This record gives sequence, structure tokens and C-alpha cells, in this order.
Amino acid sequence: QTIHLMQERCQAREALRASAEQYRSLADMIPGVVWTAEPSGAIGYANRFWISYTGMKLEDTVGAGWAAAVHPEDIEPVKSLWQWALHMGEPIEVDYRLRRAQDGQYRWFLARGEPLRDRDQRITKWFGTLTEIQDQKQAEATLERQNALIRLLHQVTVSAYKAATLEEALQVGLDQVCAYTGWPIGHAYSVTGEDLTPTRIWHCDDPSTFAAFVETTECSALKRGVGLPGTVLA
Repeated sequence: QTIHLMQERCQAREALRASAEQYRSLADMIPGVVWTAEPSGAIGYANRFWISYTGMKLEDTVGAGWAAAVHPEDIEPVKSLWQWALHMGEPIEVDYRLRRAQDGQYRWFLARGEPLRDRDQRITKWFGTLTEIQDQKQAEATLERQNALIRLLHQVTVSAYKAATLEEALQVGLDQVCAYTGWPIGHAYSVTGEDLTPTRIWHCDDPSTFAAFVETTECSALKRGVGLPGTVLA
């Protein structure tokens, strides 16, 4: 009976080893990152895609080594959320940037993690994936810029309609444009034929910093095609 029990244990270990090898073979075929972690959160395995993409060896990835491939601006939020998931035993989903070894670029990935539990509902392992979403992020950014421009045009149009004078309309429009672009200073010229004549209409976040610039600009008329304003007009 003892020999039979030992044989069963050996068979179970062999089946477990074969199952692990089969899992890793399948994971290496997936066009994305597959990883597993211990209940403590220490990474224990990452598939071939991770190694190829990040250029990191598995021995450099395990534990908390994986963080070296994460964008510096993303690492602390990601670690904080990961610790929360470990503490709560809840699934995790977060997007962050990973450095690509090929060219050093950081590209966006969506990370998902799920706890695996035994019959007593104790977490035995974490299983997760990383899926590249760079194209989706770029499309979202493009759409947001388009929507922001539409909002800007709407705001300028409404403000101009409500303005009592042309100067007030120009002032409001200039303020809106500078807010949209993030420019700290902006100026409105009046156009007569080929001449650009400075006005008293300014947007200036810090008047003391730009005082000399404002004074010089208001004394300098431009021609079409001359200077930045003239070039834009041309």
C-alpha cells in the first residue's frame, strides 16, 4: 500500500509538471503578455512575448523586477492599485505604458489580473494578461482633440454673440484660444490691406514677465508675410 501511494504521488507530480509545460507552451503562442504571480504578488512567470517585447530575462522579471519596464509616471499608481488588489483579493484592471526594447518607446497596455482560489477560497495564485492598446489610445486622443476644438469653436461663437462690442468679442475669443492651447500670452492684430496693426487686446497669464514683450509688440506694425503673425496671415 505504501508503494502504491508513492506511485500515485509520483504520477500526480508528473501530471502537474506536464500540465505546467502544456500551459507555458500555450501561453507562448498568445500575441500578448501572460503572467502569473504568487499570493504575495511576486511575479513567478511571464511568457515569451514579455521577454521579447521588454528585452528582460525571466530571472530579471520575477518578484518585482517587472516594474523596470513600466513608464516612470505610471509605476506608482500601478503598484498602489496592485497592492489594493492583493489586499482585497479582487480582480485588477489598469492601463499603463511599457518600454519596448526594440526602440525604447513606451506603448500603452491594458493589464488584467484575476485571483485563483482553492476549495476553501484561499488565493493560491494570480493569473493575468497584458494587451497592447496603443492604437486605441491614439484614436481616443485624436477624438478628444477634435471634440475639444468643437467645444472651443462653440464657446467662442457664443461668447462673440453675447459680447457688446467687437473688442469684447475678440478678448473673449483670445482668452478661449489661449486656454485651449495652453499659451501663456496671446495678442490680436487688426488687418488693413497688407498691414497688421497691434491692438490693445491681450491675453497674458503673467503681465510682469511679458511687460517688455507687450510694449515692443504694441509699437511694431507688421506686413503680411513678416514675423509669425504675418506668416500665419499669409
